[in-house]
Amino acid sequence: MKSLKILAENPFLATLSEASYPNRVQFLDDTIYRFEANNPAGVYNLPLGLLKNNVGIFKSSATELQLGDQKSATATVDVTIDSIMMVAKRLKTKLEDSFGIKTTKLMEFFPKGFSKIHNTKRGDVAIVLKLWKDKAANTYSSQLGAVWVTELATLETTWATALKIQSTEKQGVGTGRKEAVNIIPTIAQNLWDLYILVLQKNQPHAENVVGNYFNTTPLLRKENSDHDGLGRTMGNVQDTNNNALKIVNISIVDTEGQFVWKGKTNALGNFRTSNLPIGIYKVTIEKEGYNTQQISQEILDDEDTSVNITLELGLFFSYGFVLV
Repeated sequence: MKSLKILAENPFLATLSEASYPNRVQFLDDTIYRFEANNPAGVYNLPLGLLKNNVGIFKSSATELQLGDQKSATATVDVTIDSIMMVAKRLKTKLEDSFGIKTTKLMEFFPKGFSKIHNTKRGDVAIVLKLWKDKAANTYSSQLGAVWVTELATLETTWATALKIQSTEKQGVGTGRKEAVNIIPTIAQNLWDLYILVLQKNQPHAENVVGNYFNTTPLLRKENSDHDGLGRTMGNVQDTNNNALKIVNISIVDTEGQFVWKGKTNALGNFRTSNLPIGIYKVTIEKEGYNTQQISQEILDDEDTSVNITLELGLFFSYGFVLV
């Protein structure tokens, strides 16, 4: 068992900060379970109660982030984009029916050409929708009719509302991230208080709780060739021309279908996960305009497993948006 002199500072702060979310949760839940099962005369009640309360705060703050709530924050926008894609196709058909297949009116609604519509950036969507609304209401209201005037005006409002909802939800995600980070030092102190109390009370089970648990926890830094049941995966994503693809979304899911890690490639197309428990995972690689890929990847103990991925360009529909 490590003495107080050897452990001159709290070892849990740095290790909790560096560990992955599922690893932290597993460690904290296991700690609470062990102390609840080994709590003679309630000697650990106070620090254990504080730990349980703060772990609850951490879980409620961080779980949304780990389970992909950042993606759900854009759900309303994604649904609205789907609606815009369908409206774009119908609007083109309506213009061709009203003015002819090769009508120049198409250029008034789609200045960059309808075939270029899929390159419209999200930031420019509001400009496109305002153009549609103004043209329908002020220039071609008689040809398009009141129904189209109302629909395009409503679509512009719906898009503005979707962006507002996205902003609000992302603020919530940011708040959760901040709360999760801020509570870690308090949890580390709770763990330290438990550790010290075990040593002070010299309980009969202290060697089991401290010597065989705290001192061998996978959260602690590895020494020499120690194995901790954790590993990482790293990879590179390129297109079919061997060009690095940046900002590619990487999602890793365990065998129970729970997200354990999400990240993006850097400017060189590389990514590297945090520590994850060893095992087989499903890795999803996604980028706008490219075919999504899913692979199985095994994470080995104390190793960085590597993978190289090539994404192929997707086939765009002949109508609608694929916004980037």
